[in-house]
Amino acid sequence: MMEECRGRHRVDEVQAIIPMDGSSMWVNKYAPRTYMELLSDDGVNRNLMTWVKLWDECAFNRKFINTPKPTSAKEKDILTLDSGKPRRPTHKIVLLSGPAGLGKTTLANIVARQAGYAVVELNASDSRNIPDFEKALEGAARTSRTLDKSSRPNCLILDEIDGAPVEAIRYLVKAIQASGKKMIRRPIICICNSLYTPSLRDLRAIAFNIQLTPTTKERLVQRLSTIADLEEVRVDRFALQRLVELCQCDVRFSINTLQFVSVLAKNEQRFISSNDIQKAVERERVGSSSIFENWSTVLDFSHHFDKKGVLQPLPERLRMVERVAIERGDDRFVSGLHANYLSVNLPVKAMRAGAEAFIYYDRIMLAVNERQNYTLMKYLNVFYMLLHAYIATHTRAKLKFPQLEQATNMKRRESQETLATIQCTLHGRHSPCALLYDVLPLLVQIVQPSIKTVCEMNQQLYSRQELKEIDSVVTIMADYQLTFTPTIVNFQQQFLFQP
Repeated sequence: MMEECRGRHRVDEVQAIIPMDGSSMWVNKYAPRTYMELLSDDGVNRNLMTWVKLWDECAFNRKFINTPKPTSAKEKDILTLDSGKPRRPTHKIVLLSGPAGLGKTTLANIVARQAGYAVVELNASDSRNIPDFEKALEGAARTSRTLDKSSRPNCLILDEIDGAPVEAIRYLVKAIQASGKKMIRRPIICICNSLYTPSLRDLRAIAFNIQLTPTTKERLVQRLSTIADLEEVRVDRFALQRLVELCQCDVRFSINTLQFVSVLAKNEQRFISSNDIQKAVERERVGSSSIFENWSTVLDFSHHFDKKGVLQPLPERLRMVERVAIERGDDRFVSGLHANYLSVNLPVKAMRAGAEAFIYYDRIMLAVNERQNYTLMKYLNVFYMLLHAYIATHTRAKLKFPQLEQATNMKRRESQETLATIQCTLHGRHSPCALLYDVLPLLVQIVQPSIKTVCEMNQQLYSRQELKEIDSVVTIMADYQLTFTPTIVNFQQQFLFQP
């Protein structure tokens, strides 16, 4: 109890020291100000800058003469200008996607300013109707007279576009495809967390898609080390590496956590250790109590000793486990138990008993979800107690936050979205099961024939049989409304199927 009160006092102390106006928040104080300070991949930065510069003829009334040579054949697509007057990029909009905390908005702002634009930023999730979008487009991107006080043209940045209503996104797509006097005359950069949000289906098909991946550990550790030196924080590189790992290369989360820990360390005039980092990350993720400690309560004996260091009897331990289950008994908590219960070497008999406990949990949840019989939920606490009784040992479990299930769920949502899109184009010609098991696996192979790749697509270098195969592929892709969309994946541009 005293330890808990002491911990709350320390948290309150930190919150009292850090100003709430954000003026001294390190994440704002040390945010990148120039292109060279960006933490995102250089290839991604360069591709976005190239696309923005392709608007020079339309926005600045100057020809884009110094066209950089593409580093690969795949990058040629983003360097293409249309044949209109004035010329604009082939892709009139960029869709910048990636997890929160990677610096997507910062990247878009810096690239736009570096290219000479005045940034007009709009949170799309706050604009809930079409008039808001129409006003933003008309004022920032559609007219050639959109200049700020410094006579700079505007660049419209639509943040959180995946939170905008479907009707607004459809209006945006229609506006981008417009021609003549209603055509878009300024670059538009859309930002989202998930590229495969269902509402972005139409926008994704016409946009140049750039997916940001987490910043490299080495680059983020170096930036944190620089911040620590400037703020005179005593921390070693190993602790910073541990911080980056626990935060999963989330730039915002890493910097905020370092500032939080540094306040405590400065008050106590001590060195920041990896243990301090671990505790801060755990508290930030789950609040005042640590989910890692709750997992440990179920999986080992480390939290079941009395004041004399004697292991408590089984009934007392089960009562503590039951309290944890009542407080933390959600899907994420069970996922963590499943991901960590084999982190300790157990006898085969114990592993079998643990697996049977998870089967028991799955059966109850299946009955609850299928029959809507929520009276069975009261028996779930038995699962946690069985798991503790079967597998808990004196060896402390090496706990980690579950990531596989989250990645699997995201991949499943992407696959479901792709399946639904194709089914809509076929007007119900095939059932979802038929598409999934009979059509799509073979279709992917059919539309990728084994023919040689010829630069500049010189038809004279193809044989008659190869030309026949290409015509067949084009016919099939047109029938299923398939196309290729340039997308930045793992710092390289790839042409991916759309949908």
